[in-house]
This record gives sequence, structure tokens and C-alpha cells, in this order.
Amino acid sequence: MWGNDRPSMGRGWDKTRRKVLRNSSTCYVCGQPGADEVDHIIPRFRGGSDSIENLRPVHVNCHARKSAAEGHARRAELRKLQSRPSDRHPGRAL
Repeated sequence: MWGNDRPSMGRGWDKTRRKVLRNSSTCYVCGQPGADEVDHIIPRFRGGSDSIENLRPVHVNCHARKSAAEGHARRAELRKLQSRPSDRHPGRAL
């Protein structure tokens, strides 16, 4: 899905990814063996790091579902921040 050598993941990502998958191949989302990707527990957009402590093995499909849900939640947060207040300005004449 993402590939193993994305430049945005920083130096050493491939090595870190292999280490996480070597430690366990059980998907932390569904609990089944055969995980083939690595996911950030705390997403990078929330300040999560690429440290081993913040990474878990995950299946491609589980990763896609989790990432989509996180993306939808983040977009909802951003929309809420951009929405205009419903109250009229107190200084505005009727």
C-alpha cells in the first residue's frame, strides 16, 4: 500500500519497519497473524513519532480501515474548527 521506502518517513524507516515486523507478525487491530505493514499508534499528525514504542504490526486491510477512520475524524475536527459561530455578534444592530 504505502511502500517501504517513503521519503516522508525519514531515514531508517525500512530498518525500523523490519524490526517491528520481526518482533511480531500479529496484527494489533484484528489479532490475527500475518501482519505485513507497520502503523503508528499515535498518528504522526498528532505528534506521534517513528519510535519502536509507537509502532505496531498491522494487516494492509486493517491499516486502511484504521487510517480511513482517523482521516474522517481529523477532517471532522478541522471542519468544526473552521465553522462559524451560530450566534449573532452582540454589537450588531437588529
